[in-house]
Amino acid sequence: MIRIDRKIIKRNETSGGRHPAMRHSRRFSNELVEDARTVLRDETGRDHSAEEARQMLENLTGLFTVLYLWDRRMAELKPLREEFSDGSE
Repeated sequence: MIRIDRKIIKRNETSGGRHPAMRHSRRFSNELVEDARTVLRDETGRDHSAEEARQMLENLTGLFTVLYLWDRRMAELKPLREEFSDGSE
């Protein structure tokens, strides 16, 4: 089993144990996916499929979401850190 976004997806036994196909995200426009393919081609020197470009966009979006949430949480904790700091920082 895999845990994705708090949902459990069971392995598909009929596909040789591979994970079932996930629905493609429609979060990104076709134009953005094509732009991502161009950037990937320029950076790696090989063509990538639209699905690979979409996955890259999903990964980048996930990364920056985590960074944003981390920064926001650190900002929320700043007053507590200052309150309990001994002033040596």
